[in-house]
Amino acid sequence: MQQPPAQVPAPLDGPAVDVSDAHELLLGYLEWYRETLMRKLDGLSDSHLRMPVEPLGWSPLGR
Repeated sequence: MQQPPAQVPAPLDGPAVDVSDAHELLLGYLEWYRETLMRKLDGLSDSHLRMPVEPLGWSPLGR
């Protein structure tokens, strides 16, 4: 019987693992999340950016 391939964990995104300053680490993660959000919103039409998401009731533009 063939064994399934071993799963390799995905690399962590964000600041480098050698960052020890808490302020620098926080800023690195905030920048990573900002870039992630922009990638997800990229290409959405104006109507999709303004359309409320159910059941939350918010839109990507926050209106």
